[in-house]
Amino acid sequence: MGGGIDRTPHALAALADGWKGLRRGLWQSFTDLETAAPGSASGLWLGHQLRPLLAPLALRAEPLPAAVKTGLAIGAAALLVWGARSVLAGRRAS
Repeated sequence: MGGGIDRTPHALAALADGWKGLRRGLWQSFTDLETAAPGSASGLWLGHQLRPLLAPLALRAEPLPAAVKTGLAIGAAALLVWGARSVLAGRRAS
C-alpha cells in the first residue's frame, strides 16, 4: 500500500531537527509559529536542546522495530507513573 512510500508523519524527527529551519527565519518565524500554535516554537527549541538524546531515535533511515517501540512506551509509562506517585507522596507528606 502506498507504493513503498512511508506516509506516516514523523513528529519526533521534526521536533529533533526543526529548529534549524525556524532559526533561519529569525525572530519573525518564532513569533508567527508561537502565535499560530502556542508552545510549538518553544517546543522546537527544546527539541533542539535535547537533540543528542532524540536524534538516534528520531533521525533514522529505518523505523524502529515494534518490540523496541513497545519497550520505549512501557518505559515512558513507568516513568510517568513513578513521577505521579512521587508527586502525590510529596503532597501527602506536607
